[in-house]
Amino acid sequence: MRDEETGTYWQQISGAAISGPLQGRQLALVHSDELTLATWKGIHVYALTTNADDLKKKFAEAKWNFPVFNIDYTVFRTAARTNPCIYLIKNGTIVDKWPLKRKDAALHYIEKLKP
Repeated sequence: MRDEETGTYWQQISGAAISGPLQGRQLALVHSDELTLATWKGIHVYALTTNADDLKKKFAEAKWNFPVFNIDYTVFRTAARTNPCIYLIKNGTIVDKWPLKRKDAALHYIEKLKP
């Protein structure tokens, strides 16, 4: 990243100045927590699939810590009409749903929800 004030380029991972007037200097480490949007908004995320074992492996590889549940294929396709599908559920009622190709629209909707 580039510091506009000094023109120094900083390595984001280490905080070291890698070029520019402050090259060789180090940024002070500031503790911070990283939260997913779902955690920050208090939204519970669950994965429903017809093949839980396969999805659990993929989630583990991606380091996603969401519960994965098996669901009957007919029930899944009847409700979703697409696979994969993103659901927004409130008190057991489907409020909205999006196919994966519309994930940006889903994220935009969720961002507008109050935390």
